[in-house]
Amino acid sequence: MSGFAVDWLALREPLDAAARCVRLGGVARDALVRTRPSTTRTEVVDLGAGTGANLRYVAPLIDGEQDWLLVDNDPLLLAAAAARLQEWLPKFRCRVQVVSLDLATELERLPLQAGSLLTAAALLDLVSEAWLRALVQRAAAADAIVWFALTYDGRIECYPPEPEDAEVRELVNLHQLGDKGFGAALGPGAGRITRQLLAAHGYHVQCAPSDWHIAPEYSALQHALLAGWCQAALEIAPHRAPALHGWLTRRRAHIEAARSELRVGHVDIVGHP
Repeated sequence: MSGFAVDWLALREPLDAAARCVRLGGVARDALVRTRPSTTRTEVVDLGAGTGANLRYVAPLIDGEQDWLLVDNDPLLLAAAAARLQEWLPKFRCRVQVVSLDLATELERLPLQAGSLLTAAALLDLVSEAWLRALVQRAAAADAIVWFALTYDGRIECYPPEPEDAEVRELVNLHQLGDKGFGAALGPGAGRITRQLLAAHGYHVQCAPSDWHIAPEYSALQHALLAGWCQAALEIAPHRAPALHGWLTRRRAHIEAARSELRVGHVDIVGHP
């Protein structure tokens, strides 16, 4: 993974924090309080932890003494997480362990204690149904509370509109179904399938939208996002290159004129046994 991944995660972190459903954070916190004695440290496992953005959002909400396990297989991201934690951790009562683990092939090695919180952000739309089924089974066996945030749900809106917007959205959503390292990805259907699997294992499930609202001032993120969408669309429909490049040129002009706004649909999910 290149340094761009670190830059991208830094760009999106404030949008992620603004989008997440605060109410569901309270649901997760209350479930933890009900299931664990007040003197017990909260055990949290964060999947695909990246640079630790999920920890920085969740830890202040659930409060109390916490033991976090940040799981990722990218050494650059883990190094960036460790560096940022040095300045952030003194503010909170957290102990953090960073673990390199390939979740796609080593899920059975994931340590998950009874009654812990299992969390991930912007991950489930990248995984396969078989992998997600195995994860939910692991969570249910441990009576873990789950909090899955910012799962992409297929909705993209661009302002001002351009004629190719709907085509780009459809092509991006097709691209999302490709193999992202876990097998054929769930893509926009991830939220629905996650809810179904959790309910089938006896979970009480609540969900809420957590859409990105990307205002004109977030020009760097908009440029990165639009370039990624165009590249994904070209991989699915290379014969549409002239139209797609024209779309990207016009959308970039909207950004430079400070009139571009984007909405990207996500969903947050909290479940407890």
